[in-house]
Amino acid sequence: MNIILKSPFGMALYSMISDEDGKLTDLVFSEVNDAFLSITGLNERHPGGLSVKELFKTGELHQLYTEIFESGGNWQYELYRPENGNWYSVSTSKMEGMLLTVFVDITTYKSHSEDLETFFDLNLDLFCIADMSGHFLKLNKAWQHILGYTINELELSNYLDLVHPDDQKRTIEAMEQLSNHRTIGNFTNRYRTKKGDYRYLEWNSMPSGGLVYASCRDVTNVYKQAKQIEKQEMFRQIIDNVGGVFWLLSDDMSQLIYISPNHQDMFGQKLQVGDNLFNLINKAVHPNDRALAFEAFQQLATSGKFQIELRLLRPDQQEMWVASSGFIVYDDHGKAIRHAGLIQDITKRKQTELSDREKTNRLQAILQTIPDILITYNLYGEYIDLSTSEQTKRIFVDEDVIGKHISDFFDSETTAIFMDAIQKCLETKSLQTITFSNEREGRVRHFENRFLAIDNNKVLSVVRDVSDRNKH
Repeated sequence: MNIILKSPFGMALYSMISDEDGKLTDLVFSEVNDAFLSITGLNERHPGGLSVKELFKTGELHQLYTEIFESGGNWQYELYRPENGNWYSVSTSKMEGMLLTVFVDITTYKSHSEDLETFFDLNLDLFCIADMSGHFLKLNKAWQHILGYTINELELSNYLDLVHPDDQKRTIEAMEQLSNHRTIGNFTNRYRTKKGDYRYLEWNSMPSGGLVYASCRDVTNVYKQAKQIEKQEMFRQIIDNVGGVFWLLSDDMSQLIYISPNHQDMFGQKLQVGDNLFNLINKAVHPNDRALAFEAFQQLATSGKFQIELRLLRPDQQEMWVASSGFIVYDDHGKAIRHAGLIQDITKRKQTELSDREKTNRLQAILQTIPDILITYNLYGEYIDLSTSEQTKRIFVDEDVIGKHISDFFDSETTAIFMDAIQKCLETKSLQTITFSNEREGRVRHFENRFLAIDNNKVLSVVRDVSDRNKH
């Protein structure tokens, strides 16, 4: 007991109160030393015989003991006391119905180096350490510049009191996630300044040892720009009817300052106003097309515009083809003030195009394997196209045929047979077959010609050399 009373460490011995199931429900002070009284702020009130729940009904000590109860008495914890600016390592141990807590000052250990402190204070981003009950424990000087309060004023207030009423529910939900050891990223809420207006802060926070370590940045100007754009009725009407997703980047293309609300339907996710171009491309564009996207924006920076077709990759792994164009917006003095563009869904067209291309390639392959001559005529009997895989089968070459009439190559009787077949084919949309002969260079060749309508004005003619068949 003499060791406890004279120890430089804060020490307290308690009787353990448990329920019928053996669960620790309270602690009653048996002995404490002066160091413990100083650390807990009980200098003028000796707690002997009192319970922990009577003495610590709120604050960080209440949170500390609550977690000791929940752990059954086995606990190690780091505690920050803003009253004296010190850090303590708190540990507990059980012994025959009693519980001992030891508070060891670890302020020196927890203190940052001079270089780190300088970085912490001079950085333009806002850094802080906070507890789960809503109190700042440490902040850098950027907070004074952004919100107007002194560091001391912020540390003495509950930060939830500074959050905009409309954002408090979301903020509490985020704190609950942190208390469940989940990291929070890209969370935005509004904080009241000392002047009474609100600033938008975007947070990245992570829990550790019962505390929250966070950095945030002031994105108020980005939000104000977006709101100003949305307030323009004509602009909204244009965007609602443009048939795609409209976007605006800052003058240096570093930040997204507006994207039309319908973008979630296309991208399958919400893109954050204020996010940088690099993150946006990596988040939304198909990995195989990202280099293409970066090249397009480089082209926008150098030439003032771009047009591109590429694939998006949604979070559900669905691929979507889009056509995107971009251009520079100038002010009255010719200075670039925005980069704007439109993204349109072309998935159906692209799928049809790819399917048509596949069909065309397949048809070309088929045409290359058949020995027949393929000729396209219009309704007047003029040659539109001629092709065959075997050049020796041709009666004429393309240059001699295209644009000319059947009568330029055949006598009037054969021409009449051709024209009659073409007219019947177009009128009845039925297959018509004729045979004819052609003498060239002293050799008579016999052909079978089948006609099939392509549309109301053209027919396809399949010509087969049947000379060998006629010999038999």
